[in-house]
Amino acid sequence: MYANIDCISYYLPKNNFNNYSASEIFKNYTPEKIFQKTGINNRKISNKNEYSSDLATEACESLFLENNINRKEIDYLILCTQSPDYLMPTTACIVHQNLGLNNWCGAIDINQGCSGFIYSLGVAKGLIETKQAEKILLITSETYSKHLEPNDHATRTIFGDGAAAVLINRQAKYQKMPLFLYGTNGSGLKNLISYKGGMKSNESNYKYFYMNGPEVFHFAINTVPEMFKKLISDNNIDINEIDFFIFHQANKFMLDSLKNKLKIPNDKFLCFMSEHGNTVSSSIPIVFSEFIKNKTIKRGNKIILVGFGIGYSYSLSVIDF
Repeated sequence: MYANIDCISYYLPKNNFNNYSASEIFKNYTPEKIFQKTGINNRKISNKNEYSSDLATEACESLFLENNINRKEIDYLILCTQSPDYLMPTTACIVHQNLGLNNWCGAIDINQGCSGFIYSLGVAKGLIETKQAEKILLITSETYSKHLEPNDHATRTIFGDGAAAVLINRQAKYQKMPLFLYGTNGSGLKNLISYKGGMKSNESNYKYFYMNGPEVFHFAINTVPEMFKKLISDNNIDINEIDFFIFHQANKFMLDSLKNKLKIPNDKFLCFMSEHGNTVSSSIPIVFSEFIKNKTIKRGNKIILVGFGIGYSYSLSVIDF
């Protein structure tokens, strides 16, 4: 028996930070200019007292309700987040408590960003296929807005908050997640970084998330196509047999650049971020969920997932949905 993506749901906070609000803060940017640069009209923002555990819990409750899931059958919980409630304990333990799962259910955090969903999916696959777990609740949850400097237009016009929940079970009769490819380049660590909260926080007086946009773009436009081509060539994949491509929803400019460089057809390149922004590790599963709901993605479709970002870290996977 093999690992299978059974169902996906997501949750977005109620508060909005739209381009009209942004243009009032960043006077040199009109709403139209912001959209042209980012492809984003609005970002969903968590409340002051709303944290990653809260968003994660809401996404899971939606998953359980929408798919008639018995929560007592969950035997492992994986939470991918870079905005945990506390430095310790793991936020996964808090979500476990919120959901009322069984005490024999494992629970871990994975500290990974925009490539994190695919990394977490690989961990879930390993747990399922080595018979360590049978039903895994894989969650991504981010409140990146709490990391951002209020007057930094580069980050505030891109990032939004959100969570996704995925049920991974052991039902497939054939390999439905056959291929994963991972990569790391730690030389880019200071181009996407938050010093606050770690043991080395005294390295910088800047207490917010920092992003060097040009360097991050340079990394993505060079490394992602290289890794993408490696995945295709090393595994003799016929690109014409891939139904859809879901890339991390960084911003419109970056996505268009990658799509054009890789010559991916528009109708196969799925995007969904204009009304909630870049939700980091949650961006890929939110797109996945939305296009399942609107019946674009169907069972039997073959999909390539591509994550890239902070670290630098990157990951790719082929999914037979």
